[in-house]
Amino acid sequence: MDKKLYDYDPMIYDVMRESAIRLGGKYISLARQSKTDAEREAFFAADRGVQQEADQVDRYNVNAVKTKTAEFADRLNAIMNPSAYHRRMAA
Repeated sequence: MDKKLYDYDPMIYDVMRESAIRLGGKYISLARQSKTDAEREAFFAADRGVQQEADQVDRYNVNAVKTKTAEFADRLNAIMNPSAYHRRMAA
């Protein structure tokens, strides 16, 4: 039997999934506030994309999980604090 095992604390993977849920939830919130159907659909598509990204992460690869967690956090931060995000990216 070729059963894979975690070689790290699997709660790290749970944090990545929760980060995806938080980012997706923000996209859904933005979709509900949208003024046009096109904008609304774009935000709903972004939510679906986040969930697909999370699904594609190899749960047994701690580096991939940590990297995706950081990406999700950065994207959420860019939405929540756009001016701080742009200042940091310019530095």
